[in-house]
Amino acid sequence: MVEQLSVTPVFSRSDLVAAFGERLQFDEALSEYSSFQTGGLARYFFNAQTEGQMCMAVATANRLGLPFFLLGGGSNLLVSDDGFDGLVIRDEIMGLSLISATEIECGAGENLMSLVNFACDSDLTGFEFAAGIWGSVGGAIFGNAGAYGGEIAHVLTSIRLVDRTGQAKVVTPDYCRFAYRDSYLKISREIVTSCRLKLTPGNRAEIRGKIDDILA
Repeated sequence: MVEQLSVTPVFSRSDLVAAFGERLQFDEALSEYSSFQTGGLARYFFNAQTEGQMCMAVATANRLGLPFFLLGGGSNLLVSDDGFDGLVIRDEIMGLSLISATEIECGAGENLMSLVNFACDSDLTGFEFAAGIWGSVGGAIFGNAGAYGGEIAHVLTSIRLVDRTGQAKVVTPDYCRFAYRDSYLKISREIVTSCRLKLTPGNRAEIRGKIDDILA
């Protein structure tokens, strides 16, 4: 009888900590990271809080032959009770800042509502459509999220990505070939780490009114 080999190579805990650092976790419950609150354990789990950490995690997984899965906000993600017998990398790259009077830089791990509120507080209109949409900014770009006549592709100016080898790059929205709730990233499986968005000056009270109407 031919013995079936395990899909995921087996390493000692100390070897993996040496490779990934102390941020690596073991047997993490994925139900804690899903809006459906389902899912078994991730054999290995890594929170990437910077682009450098994301590059390292992807490159190290490739070097070790570990299958990996990227986890964003976990909205509408149904995780098997069997869990994931590999490495789950969670995109927790945060940060919101104004880089010009009308342009925002945003980490992919931010949730959409945080970006909606930041734009409003900065007196910028054009992102109200995203109010109430669950999930992270990175996931919204991956799936070109939108509602009420707007979509994130319409306001993006640039996107920072990490490819499946762990290399970082900056692309324009055209690279992503956005379509209705779709993008080329679903094929390339590249990972969004941050983006820049261009909005329009507006009146904060009016912007908040639009947000409240959508949420209602």
